[in-house]
Amino acid sequence: MDSQLVRTLVATGLAVIMAALAFGTRGQPYRRATLLLGALGMGLLALYNINGLVFLAWITLAVLIVAMVCYILSWKNGEVLKRHQEMRLEMIEEVKRRRAAADAKRRTPPAGK
Repeated sequence: MDSQLVRTLVATGLAVIMAALAFGTRGQPYRRATLLLGALGMGLLALYNINGLVFLAWITLAVLIVAMVCYILSWKNGEVLKRHQEMRLEMIEEVKRRRAAADAKRRTPPAGK
């Protein structure tokens, strides 16, 4: 497979994934902006790989730099830490639920005895 095609497909795939994540983000404006700008940057990169226009590379670079600034603002405002803490609490609850289910399963005698 041609390397140009592979780069284009990877950039397009990343753009689609980032856009999907951005549209699923609620209550985190800087994170959403980061993902949307990243998706736009990846889309422009895919377009640059197709036709090779140099100005697209410069626009892509500018868009990705703005996306990084939005990501830093997201960290500064606590959006990333908040989401990590939410995920951590969800994982702790899931572990507790699974342990309780495993303990209940161990305590019940087999049906055939």
